[in-house]
Amino acid sequence: MPWPKVCLVGLGNHAKTKLLPILVELYDLNQISTVSSQINNANNIKNNFYSISESFPHNKSNCLYILSSPPKYHYSQAKAALLAGFDVMVEKPCFIDSSELQDLIQIAKSKKVLLIEMMMYLQNKIVNIFINNLRFDINKIKSIRSQFIIPSIPLGTFRNEKSLSSSLLADIGCYPLNFLSESGFDLREVEIETDKNLNKYFFYSKKLNDNHTSFSCEFGLGNNYSNYIKIIYKNDNFIQLSPFYYGRKGKRELTINMNNNIKIRNVIEENCFKKIFLISRNQWCKTQNTRFHNMIQVTETLQKLSKQVNLPSN
Repeated sequence: MPWPKVCLVGLGNHAKTKLLPILVELYDLNQISTVSSQINNANNIKNNFYSISESFPHNKSNCLYILSSPPKYHYSQAKAALLAGFDVMVEKPCFIDSSELQDLIQIAKSKKVLLIEMMMYLQNKIVNIFINNLRFDINKIKSIRSQFIIPSIPLGTFRNEKSLSSSLLADIGCYPLNFLSESGFDLREVEIETDKNLNKYFFYSKKLNDNHTSFSCEFGLGNNYSNYIKIIYKNDNFIQLSPFYYGRKGKRELTINMNNNIKIRNVIEENCFKKIFLISRNQWCKTQNTRFHNMIQVTETLQKLSKQVNLPSN
């Protein structure tokens, strides 16, 4: 394993159902610790702490801290762990204040430790093919269309739309912005509209680059679940993948339209929640500067767009 120990901070539903089972599968129980205001021994974890600072002496060094707490706590918890010399993974959206992110980046560099945003969907092989195709065919792309609609907000989560840190704008909107940044686009031309009565947002851009590639994305609440991305070429051929922003093991439906000949194939992907913990520390080090660039670009864009729809930061 890349790290001999892991510490999971925050035991909400996401952590208990998706992250902790994977950690229990990969690590011996004595190599796992948790930080939570509510101690949960459902997985027989013995090393439980009420505060992140309380856990530092136990973990000492060579421990990965995984932050699965609400975004408003990410900065203080990540700063404490980084200053203590630990590598840190942070659930998306990692940060909603660019100045705080810049502060953490400087700490990570000075301490020579890792700061990683957990964008699980990027561990899908087919997603990386899409990203590489976009970069390679950038002059041929007419538009990018995307949708990420969920039928309801899960109970017991931090999302209440009272601030950027608790909003669907940050929680779901970070996905398409991250994808654009990973694909090499400049996010400064992305604009936003919203229908607050429906808890729905719309990203759009008429010009993502000098080739006038357009972009639109509808996300938020709706009647039916929808999660896809569609890349349309200037000759009207297109490729579409659904679900796209998705990390669980299972089927992805790939639709290819080539000269009005449509083919549909199923792609089976592995569990991205597991794959991300198996990436070597050396590989994370190699991509750190690129990841920092994308994190900053997405965070600055979320801040700008939140002001346009009158969402306070906290």
